[in-house]
Amino acid sequence: MSSIIDKLMTREEFTQALVEGMTTPAHTDTELYHFGSRLIDFINNADNEYFCGWHPMIPNRVVVDYKNIEMAFLDLEPGLLIFLQPPNGAAADRPKDFGYIAEGAILFCMIENKDQTPPPPPPEETHVQKAKRWMKKRGISPLPSRLRK
Repeated sequence: MSSIIDKLMTREEFTQALVEGMTTPAHTDTELYHFGSRLIDFINNADNEYFCGWHPMIPNRVVVDYKNIEMAFLDLEPGLLIFLQPPNGAAADRPKDFGYIAEGAILFCMIENKDQTPPPPPPEETHVQKAKRWMKKRGISPLPSRLRK
């Protein structure tokens, strides 16, 4: 895994995404089409040797080529991007290329999903903060009486 993906997910999460697919915000046919088009642009505009486009016969399937050899199929299903190896055996012969393609697609999904993730929970209140809030609610000053004015 690349250093970027290493910082964003564990190896187990990466493997799970490869096996089970990666969640996406796209659910309707129109959303799937636009998501796929952005994914294609993302891969084609990145500094790499891969070319990406729609499969000519299978709807909602993106093909990623390396030097005119099909390396990966990325199937778009409602809410999910599925990673498939093409039947030509190239992904098995060049597993690093398949992994790099998967990393790029996962990174793209993470970018697309950023607006869909819930905000992190607020930090836990410390005992001091709880005490101050409790005292303020009851009108008690946290300062000793000799320092209050």
